[in-house]
Amino acid sequence: QQNAALVSRLGYLVNQEDDATAALVTQRFNFIRALESGRQLARDIGGSDPERMSPGRIADRLASEFGVVSNGPVVMEIEESIKPEKYPLMAAVDRGSVERHRGKVVHLTYEGELNSLADAADRSHVTLLLAGKGVTFDTGGLSLKTGGSMVGMHRDKCGAAAVAGLFSLLAQLRPPNLTARCSLDLVRNSIGSGSYSPDEVIVSRAGRRVRVVNTDAEGRMILADLLCLQRERALELAEPSRARLFTVATLTGHAVLAYGQGYSIAMDNGPARRLGVAAKLQAAGDLIADPFEVEMQSQFFIR
Repeated sequence: QQNAALVSRLGYLVNQEDDATAALVTQRFNFIRALESGRQLARDIGGSDPERMSPGRIADRLASEFGVVSNGPVVMEIEESIKPEKYPLMAAVDRGSVERHRGKVVHLTYEGELNSLADAADRSHVTLLLAGKGVTFDTGGLSLKTGGSMVGMHRDKCGAAAVAGLFSLLAQLRPPNLTARCSLDLVRNSIGSGSYSPDEVIVSRAGRRVRVVNTDAEGRMILADLLCLQRERALELAEPSRARLFTVATLTGHAVLAYGQGYSIAMDNGPARRLGVAAKLQAAGDLIADPFEVEMQSQFFIR
């Protein structure tokens, strides 16, 4: 009862009687409602404490949102454990956690309808492949956070929360000519007798040897395996060039040092920069009061 809703109904008044205006207002209202519903899911996951939204409980929350087996627009799959042979870097981060905090991987798939006679290889069809960082609490591991910097680290799962909110939006709006697949790593970077340590050498899913220097850099560890998975999915497409890969994460050190508190950063690689992806994200964010800064590097200005 403490958090009972104070508003039971929200309405709107159309100050014109013609059907076209009423239909347009209704369409926009439905978009706003879907957007806020997705944000609500993201806030619930991202802002909740690390016990209420542990890896297992986040998976349960998403199952209640999308359903484990669903005929709806979004299909969900849960990997109940992180297998070292499948996600070796992620499994290393997961090693230090107690049983109730053991990691999981959640996959969500959205298949939009084709609004023409074209097939999935049509130039208008785009596939989004996303990886969301879902560290439910970050102690820093053996490279322990000190000086009070551990407070607030329950928000290290906000990347995965944002991606989950996006899929809630897709489920309600059902945009055509779009396929979206995401993988969310839900782990806790705990400190314990089994924790991974600096100087370990781990072979990633991609077959690359990774030497651990600082266990508080767990974000790139867990995202590397998921990015490899998404790259494999892209290469399976009939037209891989139509795939767009995104990672969404709270890599706070980079953002705060570059721009200060309160800003998200959009970072392009080479192909994304040629398409102007970060600039488009910035422009879209301005429309809904969600500001982005675009990372600039010196080589961008070298001709």
